Parts: sequence; structure tokens; C-alpha cells
Amino acid sequence: GLDREIRDSYTLFLEVINLGIGLGSFCNPLDSTRALLDGGECKLYSNATVLITIIDINDNTPVFSLSPYFFAIMDTALFNSEVGFIHALDSDLSLFGQVVYSLTGTSDFIIDDKTGLIKTNVIFSGRLGSILIFSVTASDQSSVSPKSSLETVYVSVLDFQFLVQIVVDQTIDKTQLCLSQLVSKLVEITNFQIQVFEVREHLVDLIVSPLQTDVIVYGFQVSVDSFSLVTQTELIRKIDENFDDLSDICDGKVDRILLVPSPSIAERESSNIQIILIIIVCIILFLCGLCVNFLALYQRILGKRSIQRTEEYIYGGMEGLDVLTTTQHGALDPNSLQLNEELTYESQELKMDLFLDEIPEEEYISVSDVSTNVNGDSLLDTALELPTHD
Repeated sequence: GLDREIRDSYTLFLEVINLGIGLGSFCNPLDSTRALLDGGECKLYSNATVLITIIDINDNTPVFSLSPYFFAIMDTALFNSEVGFIHALDSDLSLFGQVVYSLTGTSDFIIDDKTGLIKTNVIFSGRLGSILIFSVTASDQSSVSPKSSLETVYVSVLDFQFLVQIVVDQTIDKTQLCLSQLVSKLVEITNFQIQVFEVREHLVDLIVSPLQTDVIVYGFQVSVDSFSLVTQTELIRKIDENFDDLSDICDGKVDRILLVPSPSIAERESSNIQIILIIIVCIILFLCGLCVNFLALYQRILGKRSIQRTEEYIYGGMEGLDVLTTTQHGALDPNSLQLNEELTYESQELKMDLFLDEIPEEEYISVSDVSTNVNGDSLLDTALELPTHD
């Protein structure tokens, strides 16, 4: 039968020939629409190319790249830390081949439904040595009859006491090429399930040695109904007993195994401490900012109360106010001019009607917008007519 995933199109070449006879005198061998057949008779013919494209249907389910998936995280992992990627491929086209992911059986992790990236959703402090098991579903996006696949995910919660560091005397690129062979041999000689936690350039006193590679692994045992992590001591003992069997792996470059914890683990823990310190500093700076704003607000309130008392004092009446003149900053200073006043206070605006006695009108000058400002608040906006004096 036809299967688009095997072959998505076919090309056919068709030729049509007129089998009629009696065309002798009209035969032209050079005419591309005629053919001179056996017996001297001319036959009419034509040809055509037919392209047949196979239309896709949703007949394939997503296929995971691994089965099952094994991941590991440190027990110091923070919230929203990356765990690893899930990948599934659906060979159908369009929505039939677009895969989305979801998790079932856990609330400790979340997954990006498009990329398949799994992240932590909790903090795993106090769960050291546990293996968390849940399922991931990959589904296509057909609106009629979507197809899906289910796979199991195992996440081990580790610290350095479960990790073994294997040193290989070659570059990291060359080590990657023989990594699967190394893991298979470790499974064979230890009878444990072995997983790679990290592959990185070798560190000697925190100095990178690019000609050596650290392969950091951990192991676990599988029984009928449970999984359990293998301690560092037990894993090293098993590898050490059969270390000679690794002599033909990675071109004989497997050098040694180390008991010390991986420096990268210490770096991660140090990084977590730095993050916590940064958070504490940010909180302190935030509180300091609040204190500064509170003090500024307090001073502003005091300034407004001072203005209010001044306005109340003026409004209450100061009989015998002698003179009002303006300074450079708009403040009011007393002088020796006698005046009668009538003060009114409306809508937070102080108005003064001054009646000047015995002063000739032609000696007045106009002074506008006399104001006293405290913390930017207007105290007095008015127009005064003051006399001039020689």
C-alpha cells in the first residue's frame, strides 16, 4: 500500500497512440506528434508527465529518543533548576507531526510543552538518595484523533557521596566518541546501572587540563519493585576490582578513578551560597530605600505642618503689621509702613486686601506673585501695591 513516510510522491510518464490506419500520404517523420511504425504506416501519438503526491494522514505516534529517561539533580538544586530535555519525533506532517509534552504522576517537576525541558518545581533538601519516578506523555496536535506515547522518567537526587570521577587521558571531544562504550563496560563489570552525570575537562587544583577529561558517573540498582542508588564507596570498589577490563576502552586512555568529590559540585554549592547572599543584600538595600523614603516623607509632613501653623498665625490676625516687602527668594520682611488689613482664607489660598491710608496714588508701584515656598509648597500668591520712598 501507499505510505507517505516511505515515499511521498510518484512520477508517471504517459504516452497515447492513435491506432487508426490509412494516413500514408500525410505521414511526416519529422513531426513530433507522429511516429512511423513497422509496415510503413504513420500513427499519431502524444505523451505527458503525471506527478502524484501522497497526502498525509495521522497514522504515526510520537517516538521517544530514549527509553526510559534517566536524570540526576543535586539535593541543593534551587527552584526552577534545569533537569534535562525530553525529545520525541513524529514523522507525520503539519499538526499531525507537531509534538507537545506533559507530565503525569508528579508535582515536583514541570515541563515546557514545546521544548521538552524539565525543571524543578520544589526544593529537594532532605530527599538525598531518593529516586523520583514519573511519566512523560508526547502527543501530536491533531484535532480529530491525536496520537500519543508514554515514557518513564527517573530522576535521582544526589550529592558527592554518590559520584565517581573517572579520568581519561585525552581531550573531551575524543572522550565523547567513546563515552557509550565506556558506560557499557562499566555496566558489565559492576552489574549496576550506570549513568553519566557530567563530562568536563579535567581540573587540577581548579586549573583546567584540556588534554584530560573527567567523566563523572553514578550507579543504581534495579530490583523488581524498587530502585536504589549505589554509594560512591561501593561503586569505586566494583570498578577497582575490574579496572583492567577498561584497558581497551577509549584507546586505552582510561587512567584512574578518584574518591574525591567533583570540584564542579563544590562550585555549584558555592554558587548557591552566592545567590543567597545576593538575595540578602538586595533585601537590605530595599529596606534602606524604604527608610530613606520614610524620612523624606516625614520631613515633608513636618514642613507642611510648619506652613499650616504659619498660615493659621497670619489668619488669626496680626494687628499692627507694619510693612511687607519682598526679598530675593520671595520671603516677607517687616518695614515701617502702617496699614490696615482684612484677611480671608479660601480654598487653601491666602488673600490679603490691603488698604493704604494717606499715601498718594501716584507713588504706588506694582509687585506681583509674592510667594514663600517651603518644600515646594506655595504659601502666598498675591499682588501687592507698595509705596515708593526716596
